[in-house]
Amino acid sequence: MKTIKYGPATKDGRYVENASNGLRFIGASHEVAKSIQHTGWYLSEDNWPGETVHGGVWQLPARKGTPQYVGGYIAPYIDEGATICFTDITDDPITAAIWADRMAEREAETAREDDRAFREEQQREDEFALKAAQDDAQSEIEELERVA
Repeated sequence: MKTIKYGPATKDGRYVENASNGLRFIGASHEVAKSIQHTGWYLSEDNWPGETVHGGVWQLPARKGTPQYVGGYIAPYIDEGATICFTDITDDPITAAIWADRMAEREAETAREDDRAFREEQQREDEFALKAAQDDAQSEIEELERVA
């Protein structure tokens, strides 16, 4: 029997390494809910290297003959897994798709904020390194002028 491997819980749900071992993937949010007019959310401000995160819908075992659905998101840095919210369960796959799209949007916002903070830190480090190089060059010039 195949078992699902769960990872750590996040603010949105729980990482599932191999959801296909126990859950049926219905489709990406934009495939399930036609009202969603995009195929994912960009993970960086400038969309480099073109990575997006998108919502997905999974079917749980039926309850009293009625299929049950949950939403989650699939990101490019998650190999064959997904982050799935098991606390919000519905019998409507379109509702699960809308929930999933919102989860993906929040994940993308967090990733863009992290990317922005990383780039700002890199810029500060570059400016510091440039200033240090300029100071070193100025010291060398002053030393050469003293010797000459």
